Amino acid sequence: MKRMEDHVRRATIAPILARWGVLAAAILFTLVGTCRAASTLKVGMLSEPADLNPFEVSDSWKRKAMSFIFQPLYMIEPATQTLIPWLADDQPLYDPRKLTVTFHLREMKWDDGSPFSAGDVVFTVHTIKDFQTPGHSAHWDFVKRIEAVDPRTVRLILNRPMPISARRSLTTWAVQERKWAPIVKNLQSRGKDSRRE
Repeated sequence: MKRMEDHVRRATIAPILARWGVLAAAILFTLVGTCRAASTLKVGMLSEPADLNPFEVSDSWKRKAMSFIFQPLYMIEPATQTLIPWLADDQPLYDPRKLTVTFHLREMKWDDGSPFSAGDVVFTVHTIKDFQTPGHSAHWDFVKRIEAVDPRTVRLILNRPMPISARRSLTTWAVQERKWAPIVKNLQSRGKDSRRE
């Protein structure tokens, strides 16, 4: 009788162990496959962006793709609507008497090892304003001037107080001046040539 119970127990446990073994193998295979593909980001989108120029964002799918490549100065926390420093290092400081907003940048490096700087932010904003970048240029209309106080400090000098727009403009992404300046210069010269014709 004991042998029969052992045989029945083995007969019911064996398929369970086999299933768990297959499941464990599948999980292990998935984890190993994931580790090998860790350097590739795959994003599901309804349409592929025509290009990756952040200054010509024309639709929501391109904006989504850009958000994986170019990071913002600040993000907005959805529940409280507060600014979260992202490329910035602290909360922006508003001076109502001088009509200025000042913030500092994190100490970071671009992919080529050069430092991320206030000059990159100033260049980005000037380019957005010069090219009237859709969805972004209007957020900078209230800014009279932007300046790099030092390599990690940015100051906005405002035309008038605009709290909502200040939040929108501070969620703008930044590009590396060293890489984008030649492209912008080329586009500006082509624009001047087409205006002459």
